[in-house]
Amino acid sequence: MGLYYRYRPMSELSIKELMYDEMFFASTEESNDPYEGKVFFKFEKSQEKWKRLLEVSWKNIEIPNKDKYIEAFSKYLTDKSPLTFDEFQTLDFKEIKFSTTGELSIFNTILHLIPMLKGFVEIYKPDKKYFVSFSKTPDNYLMWSHYANKHNGYCLVFRSIDGGIYQSHNSYRKDISRNTPNSFSPHMSYSIPQKFEMTDVIYNDDETNVDAFLCFPEYVGGHKFENEDERIAHCIQLQKPFLEKNSCWSYEKETRLLLHCPHAWLFGENIEYTKHERLLHYDSSQLVGIVLGHKMSEEDKNRIKEIIYEKMENRHKNEVGKDTRRLFDFVLFEAELSPQKRSVEIVPKEIYGGIKVLTPSDESFTKQYEEWEQGYCIEIKGTSGSKVKID
Repeated sequence: MGLYYRYRPMSELSIKELMYDEMFFASTEESNDPYEGKVFFKFEKSQEKWKRLLEVSWKNIEIPNKDKYIEAFSKYLTDKSPLTFDEFQTLDFKEIKFSTTGELSIFNTILHLIPMLKGFVEIYKPDKKYFVSFSKTPDNYLMWSHYANKHNGYCLVFRSIDGGIYQSHNSYRKDISRNTPNSFSPHMSYSIPQKFEMTDVIYNDDETNVDAFLCFPEYVGGHKFENEDERIAHCIQLQKPFLEKNSCWSYEKETRLLLHCPHAWLFGENIEYTKHERLLHYDSSQLVGIVLGHKMSEEDKNRIKEIIYEKMENRHKNEVGKDTRRLFDFVLFEAELSPQKRSVEIVPKEIYGGIKVLTPSDESFTKQYEEWEQGYCIEIKGTSGSKVKID
């Protein structure tokens, strides 16, 4: 049905998000999973690939007998492999001077080469990513307990369009800029997509180890793309570890929107976004429902309803600059505890559409709710509108 759910506690921050159509992209450090974003890329035991990596990292260095240094370092790295990016950064390359003779034992030269090599590898480490989490289910008892303040909060209902969530046309962040003295240009911008794709999390007890050499230029990893499909498959493989979680989290049925940082090798340094830069606004028309927790107070329920009424009254004014607007009905649900088993039931209570609020006692309630489930909306182009189904 293209419906996705976002559990929220009843707090002033979450109320602000609801009022202003905000979506905050969290960092891995802000996650409740200590393994979130853990990069399981590994450098395999390949002296030829290590040699090519060393050649590229030291290509602008002119020192006597550089080939001997490349040979010694590549042998040392091959012996230490397999290595993760983090393990690589902890290596004490000074060990090499104890196992070599002649020029390779010159302490100052080794000290000069080490930071250049580590800096080069760090620049090609997989880019930092931020994310917004959704679930594919609105009735998970644990999710209500963990993410909706012990059933006192609520759950937002989003409908994807073209497989994702669009930024608001009126509050569209197009790019993020930085001064980049270490790049080929003193100032660079990185574009932010108008639409963020919904990407499913993969639950797996065995970590997927990806060849770390694939993160580097083709010459280093020895990979060449014969066509666009191979290039896309390569990009998916590099992203896969970030989307994997242990199967103990599988009850969440998580789907994510990802916000990528620019490539460090392009900007000349590793870039992180500020919290303000990670606060974006979604297309308000894609918020199509809300589920109120079964322990939510009447005062909080009335507050949420007041916000929803106002949003529905103003929805024709939102996204006014768009050539095409889609107006979905908005359904208010309440989560109720089943009297027969330990489960949560999601019950539709009100439908906001047009100028009237429908309740289950209205004859047209069932038909209109079924059309909402199927993805029907009013599509407005210019001054005319028609009912269409969004897959």
